[in-house]
Amino acid sequence: MHVLERVRTAPDPVELPSHMQRVYRTSEGVRRIIPGVDDLIHRSAEHLALFSELDPAWSPTSRTGPTDTKVHP
Repeated sequence: MHVLERVRTAPDPVELPSHMQRVYRTSEGVRRIIPGVDDLIHRSAEHLALFSELDPAWSPTSRTGPTDTKVHP
């Protein structure tokens, strides 16, 4: 129940800036490509860290400057 409550009360997602994604419209729908996400996935697995702990380029904290709480491998 704790996980469900955290998801339910979490802040709304922040829209990814358009310059940090490529959007393709096809007959099957919209496809979004986020450059660098493959590397982020590998770093996340290697360091057992959340994306937010790795400070991805599209993170709001990354746009305002890094904090001391982020992991920087």
